[in-house]
Amino acid sequence: MVGVSKTISREDLLEAIDELADEVDGTPTRSQMDADGRYASNLYYQHFENWNDALREAGYEPNHTGNTQSSITKADLLDELQRLAAELERTPRRKDMNSDAGNYSSQPYYNHFDGWNDALEQAGLGTNHEYVSDEELIRELQRAADAFGRSPTFEEFDEWSDHAPSTYAKRFGSWLEAREQAGLEGDETRHGARYDRDELLEHLRDLGDRLGRPPTKKEIGELDGPSTQPYYRVFGTVRNGLEAAGFELHESDREWPDDYPDDWLDRREEVRERDGYQCVDCRMDNDEHNEVYGQDLHVHHIPDAGGDPDALENLVTLCNACHKKWDRTSNDPRGQ
Repeated sequence: MVGVSKTISREDLLEAIDELADEVDGTPTRSQMDADGRYASNLYYQHFENWNDALREAGYEPNHTGNTQSSITKADLLDELQRLAAELERTPRRKDMNSDAGNYSSQPYYNHFDGWNDALEQAGLGTNHEYVSDEELIRELQRAADAFGRSPTFEEFDEWSDHAPSTYAKRFGSWLEAREQAGLEGDETRHGARYDRDELLEHLRDLGDRLGRPPTKKEIGELDGPSTQPYYRVFGTVRNGLEAAGFELHESDREWPDDYPDDWLDRREEVRERDGYQCVDCRMDNDEHNEVYGQDLHVHHIPDAGGDPDALENLVTLCNACHKKWDRTSNDPRGQ
């Protein structure tokens, strides 16, 4: 199964359903897509209201009927929890709801309640667990790393653990920060060792030799070697790392926008509010984005928009996947 792609479209996702339907000789389920399909099933929620909506558009009868997420009520969700609890003869877990046994994904519960346990309590069911300390969350992340033999991805951990990755993002500020506190540095780690200053500088110079110019942040993050994250740890900014490697950078060049306006956080929130806390391209909302990616929606600078690049009219709200897609163009995602 492939990971998140910059070029995955609705048509690609529907084609993957057709492929899997041929393979299983029937209407595929979400778990079959996760196990044997071309894409992870959670990608379908970026383009469709739910899995059944994607099946219908692909021309297949849904595995089970249910309301679309836009019409699901709290009462529907509580009824479904009670139905599933009776079927399982125990309190359902998020994984149970996300499996073929559930008529919804767990995402609507985070939209309507203050977390999974809050929904369970309102359904009159015992919670899966009591409050979990930060220390226990870190130990769980380390156990996952031992199980995978490496730092788990957001999606892998979500499937492996009963603790949602979004819980880590809320407790520690971000999924990346949680991994760092657990001693797992993701792309920055090689067999448990961090890249040091000299290795980072050597990597930048190697990229410069290959490209014949200073590499951009995007190129540093995408080409072989460490991600941009260790440069922030060692040098404070990517630009500082490039300058330490001997590259001459023009002050006006915004390839390394490490210095944002003082009110950037306020501007970013104002843009999200203006756009209805939805990606202006695929319409993924902020709650679903936190569930899938463990962070709030991104705010994107429209290249070559003219005037102040940080002006509100030159900023738009995008999800992680759409941000990567539109970062490769100078067009306005709003189609203006």
